[in-house]
Amino acid sequence: MGLDGSADFLAVVLSGELSLVTLSNAAIRLGPGEVVGEIALLAGRGRTAEVFGEVSGELALLDYSGFRQLERDDPALALVLLKSLARLGTCRLLDDFTSPEGYVALVAHDGRKEELVQLVSKHAEFFAGRDLVSTEATAQRIEESTSLRVRRKVASGPRGGDQEVGSMISRGFVSAVFFFRNPLASWAHQADVDALMRLCDVHEVPLATNRASAGALVALLARAGASGP
Repeated sequence: MGLDGSADFLAVVLSGELSLVTLSNAAIRLGPGEVVGEIALLAGRGRTAEVFGEVSGELALLDYSGFRQLERDDPALALVLLKSLARLGTCRLLDDFTSPEGYVALVAHDGRKEELVQLVSKHAEFFAGRDLVSTEATAQRIEESTSLRVRRKVASGPRGGDQEVGSMISRGFVSAVFFFRNPLASWAHQADVDALMRLCDVHEVPLATNRASAGALVALLARAGASGP
C-alpha cells in the first residue's frame, strides 16, 4: 500500500511499519502505535511533512470528516486527540521526530562498519529497545544483518550525515553515539567528524568510538535503564 502527498487523513500504524521520506529527504520508519498525517487531518488538506510512504502491515485511518464527527460525538476525547496532534505537528513541522529516551546514533566509517554490525548483533536486545538513527549505508548493513530497524536514516557522512546527527545532538534528541571511525585514515569530511565529536562533548552525550568503549557504554546504559529514573 502506498501513501502520497495528496492523502488527507491521519494514519495510525497498527502492525508492521510505515516508511516515509520527508521533505528534507530524511528516511523515517514508524512502527506500531506511531502516527502520521496530523497536519493533513487538522487542516483537511493534503500532507506537508512527507513526500511518499509505503506500509507493510495494518493502518487505522481517520479522515477530516471522521474527526469532525468525533468532535460532535465525544468532545472530551476529541480535545485530548487535538492536543496530542498539535504537539506532534509542531515537532513534524520542525522535522524533529522525537524519541522519549533520545535516539541512539550508529555511525561507522568504511572498513569499520562490520565491527559496528557485530556490536549491534551481540547486543541486539539492548538496541531493539532504542530508537536508532544511522547513516544510509551503515543502516542498510545493520538491517540486512539483524532483525532491527533503523527508525531514522540520514545521508552518508561525506554528504552531510555527520552534520545531521550533530544537529540532532545540539537539539537534545540524541542520548548516545556509537561512532566507529577509522583513526588511521584521513577523510574529506574530517571537519564534520571533528564537529560531531565536539558536539558530544559540548552537550555531554556519551560517545564510543571502538569496541571496548562501546561495550562499556552499552553495559552502562543497560544498567541505567534497568534501575529506572
